[in-house]
Amino acid sequence: EADDHTYVQAQAQAKRRRYSDREEMSLRTRHVVLAPFAIASLLMAQASYAQPAAPSANDQAAAQALFDNARKAMDSGDFAHACPMFESSQKLDPQPGTQFNLAACYDKGGKAASAWITYQEAASASAAAGRPEWAEKAKEKAATIEPRVAKIAILPVTQYAGFEVRRDG
Repeated sequence: EADDHTYVQAQAQAKRRRYSDREEMSLRTRHVVLAPFAIASLLMAQASYAQPAAPSANDQAAAQALFDNARKAMDSGDFAHACPMFESSQKLDPQPGTQFNLAACYDKGGKAASAWITYQEAASASAAAGRPEWAEKAKEKAATIEPRVAKIAILPVTQYAGFEVRRDG
């Protein structure tokens, strides 16, 4: 009876080893087969991230219409309607000029912090688009707005381990 028990244990152990060997081989095979697909997927994702898709003709037309209407609204002093139209235009067809106008809209509408950051973004976008004169003008505008941007410094009286300050959450 003890020999039967030992025999059954030995059979079970051999069976587990066979399944384990098969499973390991199967995993190796899967890695070899799937690795090229994984690498190709990563390369495609990186390529699509590096080069955003160009806006369609419809998006460009809609962006232009929004931009034109936003300019009219801004010229008439209606910043509450102009700024969202510039935002929508920029989302449809990102352009440094639209970003510059959006920053101006924020500034004239009394949103100094939004204007300041948007002028900085417009400066970067203008430089990247080969428009150094726009980039310089946007940097100058951002510099004139910066003193009006509220800043806050949080200085705890006592330092606590794990102390952190969170914004919006």
